[in-house]
Amino acid sequence: LPLQIRRGWTAFLNGQVKKAEAMLTDARQALLSLPPTPELRALRGELATYLANVLFLHEDSATIIEMAEEALVFLPPDQVVARARATGALGLGVSLAGDTRRAMDLYHATVELARSAGNPFFLAHALEVVVDGLYHTGQLHAAAETSREIIDLGASEGTTPLPFAGNGHIKLAGIYIEWQELEKAREHLERGFALCRYGGIGYNSLQDHCTEVRLLHALGDDEGALAALRRAEGVFRAGRSRIMAVQLAACEVQFWLNADDVERAAAWAEGRPPIGKFILNHELPDIGREVQLVSLARVRLAQKRPDAVLSIYNQVCRQAQEAGRMARVIEISLLKALALQALGESAAALEPLQQCLALTQPEGYIRLFLEADASVVSLLRQARARSISIDYVNGLLDVFRTLEFHPTTASQGLPEALTLREFEVLQLIADGYSK
Repeated sequence: LPLQIRRGWTAFLNGQVKKAEAMLTDARQALLSLPPTPELRALRGELATYLANVLFLHEDSATIIEMAEEALVFLPPDQVVARARATGALGLGVSLAGDTRRAMDLYHATVELARSAGNPFFLAHALEVVVDGLYHTGQLHAAAETSREIIDLGASEGTTPLPFAGNGHIKLAGIYIEWQELEKAREHLERGFALCRYGGIGYNSLQDHCTEVRLLHALGDDEGALAALRRAEGVFRAGRSRIMAVQLAACEVQFWLNADDVERAAAWAEGRPPIGKFILNHELPDIGREVQLVSLARVRLAQKRPDAVLSIYNQVCRQAQEAGRMARVIEISLLKALALQALGESAAALEPLQQCLALTQPEGYIRLFLEADASVVSLLRQARARSISIDYVNGLLDVFRTLEFHPTTASQGLPEALTLREFEVLQLIADGYSK
């Protein structure tokens, strides 16, 4: 039974979500039928921890919290790594329930537990979750620093980086894309993909391919971006969930809006994707619903329906701001400004733009504006005329001028993955998690 449980967890780490869930659920049923002993109580706690993490993809916050709290009850105090993993899972459940600030506290607590356990594999995973939280709370510099910590952690173990460092490279690439440092982004994405494929790490594959789509479009390689989008769709087909559907939909919407295919973007934003089930906003957790609504606002702006954008702003902004999800506040505030400008209310548009700039300037956002509606240039010029964030706005306008006179040429794409080397890295990962 312990071997089945750990094989199930390894399957999850390898991106085999359905297989992992089936193995762990079967193991739980078998375990509950046995008379309790101290060893089986500890095993029940370990299993509950794994299930809480795997069930995140079902977005059932109550069940995730229940499993995580069960794990913390049954796990002995000396099983620090397992307790750290349970604490992280509790953070995921709390996040789905909408309490982002408490979730971030739990993620940081998970990191400290992982440090005390001296397990670099789990520490790297805990840091990954923190990076995602920092990104979605609009803290790009802190997210970049934590991504570098993951990379350094992998490098400190020997001359050949450990595969988990790949996740740090890919997450750092996503931040460099936002900062419009595209060659750095490409370098880190190449390294990240190579290390993850080398180590058989696949649990972030959908998000990773969406990062690839964004980079290749920014580099002018739309053909390569479409191929990466198809890879993301393939990952989604292999392990569908509503959270994955929302992640993919956001990527699809931006891609098709960039391609001036508003109709196809609308299908994804309106929850009627060509693959997978319909996405019903009222069934999504807060974090997913906000992302989906921001995607819908982008489409409504492209459809020349600015009133609909303002309605979505009223649904998203206050809730996201109160929860600390500042990336959503940034996105929807910019969209509100563009919608007001489309309605001919240019003076009123400067208020949400100023709110957006106040949040983006300290963190160095650039790509957000480059991917916005073309009318953002006019809006930024108005902000400059009013001396709003003057140095930052001038820098953004300089980037637009550079791209206008020196358009990006198509890249050669990202290289193929490295061949797997002859050692069982998955076993190494599994051993690290089980200690």
